[in-house]
Amino acid sequence: MKITSLGHSGFLIQTIDYMIIIDWVEENENRLPNLVKEAKKVFVMSTHGHHDHFSTSIFNISKTCKNVVYILSKDIEDIANDKQTELKIHYINKGETFIDNETNFGVKAYGTTDIGVSFLMKIEGKNVFHAGDLNNWHWEKESTEEEIDEAEKMFHEELDYLYEDVDEMSVAMFPVDARMEGDYARGARQFLQKFRVSNFIPMHTWGMWDKSFDTKQYINETLGKCICLMPGECVTLE
Repeated sequence: MKITSLGHSGFLIQTIDYMIIIDWVEENENRLPNLVKEAKKVFVMSTHGHHDHFSTSIFNISKTCKNVVYILSKDIEDIANDKQTELKIHYINKGETFIDNETNFGVKAYGTTDIGVSFLMKIEGKNVFHAGDLNNWHWEKESTEEEIDEAEKMFHEELDYLYEDVDEMSVAMFPVDARMEGDYARGARQFLQKFRVSNFIPMHTWGMWDKSFDTKQYINETLGKCICLMPGECVTLE
């Protein structure tokens, strides 16, 4: 499995039999249309409709590779409207699943603390998690104490829901957003305290690489590796 950062929260995941593109927006990685020419099958996924996670340009991928399946959060349906109705588009909500019998690729949608969903994927028998906008969102200079408490409660409820199905992940892509200032890595730290993660990949950095990649803020003794990828950088995992 090869994972390439497409910038912000976007990733390209390549296996022998298929390719996954998740939360890609066109301006982040313009080489992508050329890469999909090599794929036998492409799954294009978006966790929600925010402009930094979704762009209608994803539908142009079908012009480069004919064997494309779209797996999109239900909230995107209104944004997409009737775009290219001939495409294979599956809209899913929290708790719903998609399984491709041809490749055995599977995904289940879990919750978020914003809009849309997070995705737990089964790739070559491994659990691979993309959090979307699931995080303990709190803002040091803006949030009241009550708002911070509510954010904490909501976040742990979603972690508990996910934990009912899985406690160990080969890969987890999770927001470490330094815009929050203060304890910006709190959500990542709490996530890693609850789940055993072999390879943790910080994302949703808004270009604040120095802070987001300051792993001492969130790594713990249960973590296998923290892999910090700049846009275009990749890692190959067994």
